[in-house]
Amino acid sequence: MPQRSQIGIRKVSILLIFMAVGCGKVIPPPTPAPLVPILEDTEIVWLGVTDSYIVSVWADGVVGCWEIDSGKLKTSFSLPDYKFNDVSLCISPGAKPLLASINGSKLDSRCDFYDILTGKSVGVITIAEKAGLWVDGFSKNGRELFCSTSASCAVFRINIKTGKVNRLEHPDDFVMATYFEETGKYFVNVCQDYVACRDWNGRISWKKKVNYYTSQMGKFAGVLHESLITSYILLQNDPGPGVMALSLTDGRQLWSDSTIYKKSIRACSPDGQILATWNKNSLNLIDIREKKHSKFQGIDGDIDAQFTPNGKYLLIATKLVIAEISNQTYTLRRKGNNVVSIIDIKAAKIVGQLALKKPRKKQDK
Repeated sequence: MPQRSQIGIRKVSILLIFMAVGCGKVIPPPTPAPLVPILEDTEIVWLGVTDSYIVSVWADGVVGCWEIDSGKLKTSFSLPDYKFNDVSLCISPGAKPLLASINGSKLDSRCDFYDILTGKSVGVITIAEKAGLWVDGFSKNGRELFCSTSASCAVFRINIKTGKVNRLEHPDDFVMATYFEETGKYFVNVCQDYVACRDWNGRISWKKKVNYYTSQMGKFAGVLHESLITSYILLQNDPGPGVMALSLTDGRQLWSDSTIYKKSIRACSPDGQILATWNKNSLNLIDIREKKHSKFQGIDGDIDAQFTPNGKYLLIATKLVIAEISNQTYTLRRKGNNVVSIIDIKAAKIVGQLALKKPRKKQDK
């Protein structure tokens, strides 16, 4: 199950594929000009968590690190040349967590590492990859960083200490989502009509056929934003509504639930036992094994949610949503005043709220 995630938005392009007449080759149609997002500098565009801290990034690249228990600002700094949708972020586990930032819009993808407790840059690794990279997550021990290309044609593992890059171009025809196993031994490709688990030599560990007519391109895709999984991966049922869990070990179906819809799932606990789902104006915590259900009502607007790596807390914030569309631009807004609610999982209740006020661009030393 995804163990570490980010509350945020990842731009996804879905291509309609046509067969060329007479040659049998798959040719993508011309790509339309993308819509450009407009965000105010007061908007938080990304949130990430560790066991003790929550990290917020504003639209102009200002970063704040906050203590979950006290709500105090630990440090603040700025990401140079930050641009929404061009830069991807993730946080490593451990006592001294790192923030990894990759700008995938340039010819060479530059990965910057920052100590989130001091705000200092602690290293840079440059990867020659024309397609651009998307950062997916750190390994459980924090020693490696996993990435995939924006064109979904290759995967990368980066040794943080040595800077060594292992690149694998996988043979899958059309990859809709890539998920990495948290120790880094395997990765899973969700494709047009099958799901495949591979090692870093390209060998298939298991492969499961899915119904293409049910999947219909982007419909059959990984449920969550997170790219690290531990024991199983959640996918839409095939066929029909609901979700199913596939074992990472051998691809067999572990369980299926027709009452849970893929689009309603917001997060999953690190041990894979608890799903956080959204239904109109209520947040639901569903214990898959014990069939327990906790409901939190009266929440204003749809949410993003994220468990801390130790599974103790669930942090929720209102989603960035499209406020208006004009010509080739769209405006993104988040309801409320950047308030993050903290839910104690064991007690099944909201135990605190953090109002994240934007710090100065650079912390006073």
